[in-house]
Parts: sequence; C-alpha cells; structure tokens
Amino acid sequence: MSKKKLSYFALIIFSTIFSVILAEKGASLWTSSLSGKDICSAFIINYFATSRGFSLANAFYKPNEAVIHCNNEYNYTYHIDQVGLRSHLKYREIPKILAIGDSFTFGFGVEDEQAFPALLGAYNAGMWGNPFDVQYQSFLRNVDLLKPDVVIWGIYPPHIITMFDGSWNKNCPGDMSYPIHNPALLYLLKLLPLQTINKSALVKILFKPFDIWSVSLDKGNFVVRKNCYETKEILLFDENIGSTSYTSNKKVNLAYKNQLLKVTRKMSKYFNEAKRIADKKGIKIIFLNIPSRLYLNLNSNKKDLKYSYSGASIVPARPRDIVKNAVIKGGFKPSDFLDLGEFLLAEQDNWKEYYFTIDAHWNAHGHQFVAQIIHNFLVDKKIIEH
Repeated sequence: MSKKKLSYFALIIFSTIFSVILAEKGASLWTSSLSGKDICSAFIINYFATSRGFSLANAFYKPNEAVIHCNNEYNYTYHIDQVGLRSHLKYREIPKILAIGDSFTFGFGVEDEQAFPALLGAYNAGMWGNPFDVQYQSFLRNVDLLKPDVVIWGIYPPHIITMFDGSWNKNCPGDMSYPIHNPALLYLLKLLPLQTINKSALVKILFKPFDIWSVSLDKGNFVVRKNCYETKEILLFDENIGSTSYTSNKKVNLAYKNQLLKVTRKMSKYFNEAKRIADKKGIKIIFLNIPSRLYLNLNSNKKDLKYSYSGASIVPARPRDIVKNAVIKGGFKPSDFLDLGEFLLAEQDNWKEYYFTIDAHWNAHGHQFVAQIIHNFLVDKKIIEH
C-alpha cells in the first residue's frame, strides 16, 4: 500500500474515531443536562428510596418526615404529617375527603400545596411507587383512622402490571432472545464490551426510539431487553394478549394473559370489599381513571405501536375499560367512575402542558386542571355544595 493510500486510510480511521468520540461527548453533555445534578446537590437518593420502602411495607409514610426530591424538572420537599400522610395547610371537614392512589395522587414533582388533594382540601394518602394492593391496605387503614365521608381513589392502569407474579419482570414485554448459530459471529460478539456499550450516552439515545434498555449475551443467545417500566403498559392495550409475541418464550406470552385475568379478578374483590366497608360506614367512593401520556398519544393518533409487537391489536381505550369493568364488577355504578382522560383528550394537543416535559407526571398546572374537574364532578353529584 502506498504512503498516500495509507495516509488516506489512517485519516478515515482517525476521522471516524474522532467523530464517534465527539458524538459521545455531545450525547453525554445532553443527557447530563437532563440529569439535574447541578440543582440537586442536597438530594440524597437513598433517603428518598427509604421513604418509599417504608410506605411500601406499611401503607403509610414514616410520620413527621421531610424528604427532598429533585431532578432536572423539579426540586421540592414533601412533608409527612403525624399519621403518615402527605401534609398541607387546609383541610375540608364537611365533607371530609380522603384521597388514595399512587404518585399522581401523591403529587410527584410538585409542592405539598400544589397536589390536587391539597387543592380539594382532602387528606392525601397517595403513595409514590406503590402498587395497587398497597393502596388497598391504605384504604383499610385510613378509613378507620380518619373516618372520611368521601374517598377519591385514583387508579393509574399501568400499575395493574405490578400485581403480576414475579416472572413478569424477568421477562419484560418486548424482551427478545436471538440464538447465534455462527461461531465466528458469536466469538466476535463475546469480544465486544457490551456492558460499556450499554452505558454509552450515544447508544442510549440510539436505543430510545426502539424502547431498548440494553443488549447482552446469554448462553449463546443475543438478548435485546426492554425497559420493564416503560413497556409494561403495552399489555393493557393489546386485545390479542396471549397470542402476541412479547418475548421469545411462548409460555411467558401466555402467562401475561392469565396474569391479567387473575389481577383484574383480585381488583374486583378489593373493590367489592371496599364497597362493603363504605356502605357500612356511610362513605361515598369515587374512582378516577388517571391516563398515561401513552394512552393520550394513542387516543389522539400521535403514536403507533403496530411495529413494536408481532400480532398485537392495540385498542387505545382498553386500559380504561379494564379498570372501569373491575370497578363495576366490584359493585359500583358507572356514575362512580370519573375518566380524567376524556377531559385531557378534549384539550387536544394542549394536554401536554399539564405534564412535565420528561417526567410522566402532572405538573402544578395539571394538578390545578384535575382538581377543578374533580371539584365540578363532586358539585354535580351533590357530594359537596361548592
């Protein structure tokens, strides 16, 4: 090879390496700008996680605590009162209202006074990061403790999947395993630093449109893993659940359908028991369907999931209907069910202004919007006067 060709070849290699390094540096700077590190110096994630762990085990927070929560979109402190609920300044006593639910009810990302329960004057028993069965334990505890006249129970459909048996998170929806039969290709893949590649900011950006969390080698198989949290909701939209190829394991695919039936039956039993208790104590229960951004995007034709899963039949309204049917089977009336998604969809693309840009939760403006919807509903049902 001539010196000229060698120099040209070296230049190409150098340019390629330099371009990759530059792209990785740019991707790192972009992702670090989203991490919120600069404004979160006082944020101790272990303390934050311990707060959730206590609530998961006890169905209430450790009393009289103040916990910092921070990322690039918010920096606030949530305060827990003497009975383990999120505190605020002004409570309505006639009627006394108790709000139960997950992080949307809790007010993930907003100040104590900005969460919709506080705006309604309700006691806030919302718990971030806790599954539906823990919310039910919260209901049992707090109706005895607080003796409310009204319970507002917010349900975020994707959390239904957190009630599945443990196998669901070992085989996330979308995880695929591809056997490598070519020895040379397998050898080459073994040489690749896949763990380092998965941590690359540039690779993460490239993976994101395909909802890929990581890639790995497992006993001669090339495994493409999805983010369990981000993809679990897809199961609820699929009318063909059980026959859709979510993973390479046919037994796991069928298990999703069986698990969903099992969980929805369990939810109906919880609702039925809640109704028995409510009727005995003279409590009115209102259920809220809390829509996800994926639900809103699908209903407004802003996202198409057909390419993602072979055989899937995506029905945008299905998660809401699953929850509503469980509520009705539990003995409640359709009029006890308030679908917040209908009001947000009526805003067309403006619904996005009620959510944080990156985080999946409502911002302060969103909580104001939701509080007004609930307030109007309670007035219309003559549950409150004004």
